[in-house]
Parts: sequence; C-alpha cells; structure tokens
Amino acid sequence: MEQKKFYQLIQNQLEQCNYYKNINFKPTIKEEKEYWELEIEQQGFFVLKSNGWFDDAHICVNFHINVPVALSLHRHDFFEIIYVYQGEIKNQVDGNLIEMHQGDICLLNANAIHQISKIEGETIVLNILIEKSLFENAFFYVLNGNELIFNFFANSLYKKNQEQNYMLFPLMMYQHTDALEMLQKIIAESFTKQSNYQTATELTTILLFLELTRAYRSYQERESARELNGPDISQIVQYIGEHYQDVTVESTAKQFNYHPNSLSRILKKYTGSTFSDIIQKFRINAAKDYLEHTTMSIDEIVSLVGYANKSYFYRIFREETGMSPAEFRKK
Repeated sequence: MEQKKFYQLIQNQLEQCNYYKNINFKPTIKEEKEYWELEIEQQGFFVLKSNGWFDDAHICVNFHINVPVALSLHRHDFFEIIYVYQGEIKNQVDGNLIEMHQGDICLLNANAIHQISKIEGETIVLNILIEKSLFENAFFYVLNGNELIFNFFANSLYKKNQEQNYMLFPLMMYQHTDALEMLQKIIAESFTKQSNYQTATELTTILLFLELTRAYRSYQERESARELNGPDISQIVQYIGEHYQDVTVESTAKQFNYHPNSLSRILKKYTGSTFSDIIQKFRINAAKDYLEHTTMSIDEIVSLVGYANKSYFYRIFREETGMSPAEFRKK
C-alpha cells in the first residue's frame, strides 16, 4: 500500500474514534472499583480476556489510547503485535523496559505481563490482536522445518515457560524486507473491512511472520559474524547438525578455532539454547524422522541418533513431543 494512502487511512480512523480526545482522557472518580482494578490489587496485574475483541474475525486492530485499563499492568489470553506508527513509547514487559521508536514492532505472547506508557504528543501506536488458535496455525508454516534459529524464534513467542515472552523488531532490523508492507496491509484490511477481509488478514499474517523470521535470522547472522570475526552462527549450528550423532562442544570449538567456553557463550547468546539443547533438538528431530519414515526398531534409532542411554532418550523424547516413541510412530 502506498504510504500516502496508508497515512490518510490512519488519519480517517483517528477521526472516527476521536483518538486525540481519548489520549487526553481524564478518569472520573468512581465509588466502586472495576474488575480489573480488583485483579491488580490481588495479583499485581489483570488478565485481558478475548471476549468481545474477536466478534467476526480472528484478528482485531485498534489504537492504543490513554485510558486507565490500557495503561495498567496486564496480560492477555491472546497474542498481540504492537506497532509504533509515529513517535515513541516505553513498553514494560516482564519487568524489562523497552523503548520503542517509530517503525518498531513488538510481538507479545499470552504469558507476557506488560504495560505501555502514556501516549504523548503526536505519537500513534496500533495494537494487532490475534487469537491463539490463528497465531499457532499461522506459525506452523514457519515451524515447518528444522532450522534451529527459526524454531527458537517461534518458541520464544508462544512456548510455555519461555525465558522471554516478547520479541522486539526495530525498524532497522526488518526495513529491507516486505514486513512493513504486510503489517500495513493487515491494518488496512481490518479497518476497511472489504469482502473476505478476514481471510486476507489471516493469510497476510502468515506472510508477515515469515518476513519477520527471515529478518531476525539475517540480523542474528550479521551480528554473530561481526562478533566472531569469521563464521556466522548459522554455520556453527549447521556444523552441529551435520555431526549431531557424535559431535562435542570441544570438537566444534576446535573446528571453528574457539575455546569451548567461548563457543558455549556464543551459542547461548545468539540461539537462546545451550550446546546440549542444540544437539538434543537435532537428535530428536532425526529420531522423529526415522520413526515416521522407516521400519527400524526403536533401539536401532536410539543408537543411530547418538544416544547411549535408552531411558534418557525416552524421557527427552516425551518432554519434546508429549508422547513416547511408540505413540509417535502410531499417530
């Protein structure tokens, strides 16, 4: 969409929702507290339910405004994309203060507890709310592969018990991709509501996630190559994947001329996973492939993918898949 047309669309929507009146909202004194105020008193934050947001579609777009409920610490039972169209804001997520500037995108999963600062001046922020089921179905296409960095990106957004429940995409990270075009198309389709707009927004969301994933991977490769002054992180991960049966942190460090401790630190920094976690991911993926496409016995597979302890393999396999190898083969 042309930027001039998108700007006009945004301005029209701002007028319709009295945006500049709402950002200067002044709360009235109430005798009784709202439900969300009581939740904050009890647990420190409130849970914003999906009820009422997704009446006729799986995706909802709105403007962030200065009303008490929007400025209070909360989490959702859906997913959210925060897009700073103009200006800048402070976004506190799980106790981390994130400064977001024009063009920045922040993805939040349903575990993230966050709070956006008061909108000031000419700042315009849009929220794209996505039902869980659609988000996970859309991300299936990104996950449909064994590239570790792709998987880490997706897991960091919606896998339970993640260390980080958000992903920040500064404009400089994705500006050379089609991500902005996809994002603005989702917003335009949601606001104009032309025929079949629900399908258009859902399909475009898949493309947006693909573009952001590519941008994230490319950024990590550039940054790691600059720090490592040689191979980027994807080359190291690829080497581990090609030798997952018997590779060690020492042999990998020797291959790329690093001290084992340095290599472990680098892997954790750029993939979010330890060396052992990376090997385990490759081994379990290989075991799943053998279970699906061969008639080899489970004992043979355990040995082939590099596990010496069968009991340990069974435990790890169940942790990763939620089922035993035999159950996985039958599904």
